Amino acid sequence: MKTNSIHWGLLALLLLCGGALCFEPAFTAPAQASNTPWGKVVATLPEGNFAAVVINPKTNAVYTVSGDGTEILVLDGKTNQVTATIPNPSGATPEWFDPSQDRLYAGGVETSGNGIVTVIDAKTNSVINTITLVQPQGSVPNVTFYAVNSATGKLYGGYDLESPKIGPGLLAVWDLATGALIETISIDFPQSVAINPKTNRLYVADNFSSQLVVVDGVTNAVIDRIQIGQAYFPDGCYVFGPCITQASAPWGLSLSEKTNRIYVNDVQDGTLYVIDGKTDRIISGPIAVGQGAAGNALDDVSDVLYIINEETSAASALDVKTMKPLGAPVSAGTPASPLGCVFSPSGNCTEYGSLPGSITVNPANNKIYVPTTLSNSPFILVVQGKSTDHEDQAALK
Repeated sequence: MKTNSIHWGLLALLLLCGGALCFEPAFTAPAQASNTPWGKVVATLPEGNFAAVVINPKTNAVYTVSGDGTEILVLDGKTNQVTATIPNPSGATPEWFDPSQDRLYAGGVETSGNGIVTVIDAKTNSVINTITLVQPQGSVPNVTFYAVNSATGKLYGGYDLESPKIGPGLLAVWDLATGALIETISIDFPQSVAINPKTNRLYVADNFSSQLVVVDGVTNAVIDRIQIGQAYFPDGCYVFGPCITQASAPWGLSLSEKTNRIYVNDVQDGTLYVIDGKTDRIISGPIAVGQGAAGNALDDVSDVLYIINEETSAASALDVKTMKPLGAPVSAGTPASPLGCVFSPSGNCTEYGSLPGSITVNPANNKIYVPTTLSNSPFILVVQGKSTDHEDQAALK
């Protein structure tokens, strides 16, 4: 799950605090938007708590987790009001929505320590199945993401296993119906994933090797490994010792089914790359988007890429046709202090700020959701995107 992944922005803090967060910086939710043509803040929701946000574009429902983790909340994407609650005994986090089957998949951990995926019927908001996953040999349930391709009946999980005792990470492939382990694919640090259902290809951002790994969704074979910036040297130096050279760290990942292009941004050196899904080649980049650019989300209707920066705690918008920014960024909490400290070798932060690491766009109404990570009062910021009316709604159905 995203909530359990090792976070570059938190790494220095975890080391300094012996593996635990030693403080929670206080801040106030932004009262109004910056002066931009796209970024009106329409709501701040108190249900943050590390939670990612998942959208159901067919019904305009928004899924997240309650503050105490005991419930999955269903919100109306128009009013931002909670319309239903789903009991969540495993503390699962919404990870993936499958519009073809109207199902929400949430990832959690059993009391025994095994990974578990909860399957929720989006029509009735009820749990219809729980899948106990066969763990890869030698692994621990530190899953960075879950993803589903119901067309092939496969469930995917990214395992961050980079440690002296465990070894490199991997992408696990399970049978969606039974949880049986089908395949494991070697990937050092699978940070994020995108699936193109038209081509049955998976794209996985490898945070350690600075690569975008392309996987055939039918054969589970690695088709390509596309270098995104500069790799770490020596390999794994952030774990075993100081890095000799500065490295790239792919993080945010979005895919356009309309153009078959993949957008991946580098949280370390603050650049964005555009990859042609047909040729698996970089066709644009590096494009400067700011150090600390973490998650991204693509509005494939309005052709806008939204990027969240965990250093500055701000969201920005990029026109993917011109690759130019749309106005100024919108504040999403408190920036790290001093700026740049999260990714500096010394880790000399006095305050780590909000560290908003993920961003989600609702294609039904172009609202953007930004959950905070560190706060005494976690919240989800809701921002109106570039356009409030999407004329081609039929494309979403």
